[in-house]
Amino acid sequence: MGLQEKLTRLRKGFESQAPKEVVDVMHRATDDLEKSGILDITVKVGDQAPDFSLKTADYTVRPDPEETVAALQKMVG
Repeated sequence: MGLQEKLTRLRKGFESQAPKEVVDVMHRATDDLEKSGILDITVKVGDQAPDFSLKTADYTVRPDPEETVAALQKMVG
């Protein structure tokens, strides 16, 4: 099962159990986001992901400062 199928199944499961008012709010929020144009600037399937760096979760001091950062380019080289 692919990711999209899992997400669809999860959404449908939630919608079948959540109160109608909650589902309506979620649908309106999704519609508002789509109308805002935000999808025009998101990364699409097949696009190269922008590089980013993240600090390690424990923030410990390590001998090499580069070891405290996980960077996309470092991982995919």
